[in-house]
Amino acid sequence: MKLIIAEKPSLAKAVAKVLGVISDNTKKHGYLMCNDQYAVTWVYGHIIELVKPDVYDPKYKSFKMENLPIIPEIWKYQPKPSSKEQYNNIKELLKQATLVINCGDPDREGQLLIDELLIDFGNKKPEKRLLILDPKDSAIRKAINSMEDNSKYRTWYETGLLRIQSDWLIGHNFTPACTIIGKKLGIDGIISAGRVQTPTLKLIYDRDMAIKNYKPLNYYNLIATFKTAASQNFTA
Repeated sequence: MKLIIAEKPSLAKAVAKVLGVISDNTKKHGYLMCNDQYAVTWVYGHIIELVKPDVYDPKYKSFKMENLPIIPEIWKYQPKPSSKEQYNNIKELLKQATLVINCGDPDREGQLLIDELLIDFGNKKPEKRLLILDPKDSAIRKAINSMEDNSKYRTWYETGLLRIQSDWLIGHNFTPACTIIGKKLGIDGIISAGRVQTPTLKLIYDRDMAIKNYKPLNYYNLIATFKTAASQNFTA
């Protein structure tokens, strides 16, 4: 059986339609069986996630400056509670597969979503990459007939992985550090920091302060009258 893992249910259904659905096992087992021995399943974004610091060591439950920085030597994952059922469905399907096909979106995030799952399962079976750039049936069929080895897109996975690890490192180190410092300055509550969140909030803050501190100033337009060589006058 060839197992296609799509990034989302809508993409899975589009691919299954082209292959020809012969049985719908969506409700019980989260996949569609198609002609030519293809099974098409899907994820819902990241169905596994990096564990929180206290999973590595219970001491990280409390914010203490002496515990920082927190840098895992080996990154650990766990299924998201809301996705546990589909996680188990894919795990069972993978046992029956002879070929696994990554059908994430054609970008680093799409590559990461499926690859991280295959790595978590310890997959040793051959892997292909199905890049769908156009949702039309003819384009999907062409993409299926021109699949390449998934290993060719390893760098896409690695750049996506770097992003989620940097998110984790910044969030779980700067948040406790800022909270501890804030407490010393009399600020109650958690001061959340994030790789995207913090600079975005700073942009909003700067704009808000610019509006608040705006002072109207007089300005003048200079208008002159010019005369051409042909004694024609014009203003500018």
